[in-house]
Amino acid sequence: MSKVYILKTEKIVTTSILTTISFLLKFFSIRLFPTLFFLKLNFSDLPIIIYSTFFPYYSFIILLSRTFLSLIFNFSNPIGTLIDFMFTIFFILPQFLLFKKNYKLNYLIFTLLISILNASFFTTFLNIFIFFPLLKINFCGFNTPIIIFLFNFIKSVTISILTLCTRKYLKNI
Repeated sequence: MSKVYILKTEKIVTTSILTTISFLLKFFSIRLFPTLFFLKLNFSDLPIIIYSTFFPYYSFIILLSRTFLSLIFNFSNPIGTLIDFMFTIFFILPQFLLFKKNYKLNYLIFTLLISILNASFFTTFLNIFIFFPLLKINFCGFNTPIIIFLFNFIKSVTISILTLCTRKYLKNI
């Protein structure tokens, strides 16, 4: 068997395993704001974002597979799944466009900072003007844009820190 087929098979198997891990992590979440039940921090994006620092193309496959599985097994909340999909797209898009194969740690940190800002701003915009009106969510006097931006920012920073901490241990996958 040639080396090309072995490498492709390894990537397919790794992508499948990371899709499964990402889907299972979706069921474990932490509420950052106890009064707002729908703002939950889950770590299902972590395998996708870590893998996007190695192979950005395959991270899109993991994201699409996880979203498809989420829609099949949790069809009661398709808008929440779409919000999570958009957050992850906005987060890995700068890595896809900017990250080079021969990287340095400072370039990775720069790319993650752009990803944090990109995901925080664009997901906040989509939530406030598109998704929350669809869900008819009332914030009962809370300052909606600040809370949503703060949540997205905390989620982005948390995932970026975990990515930086775990990436060096996962280089060989």
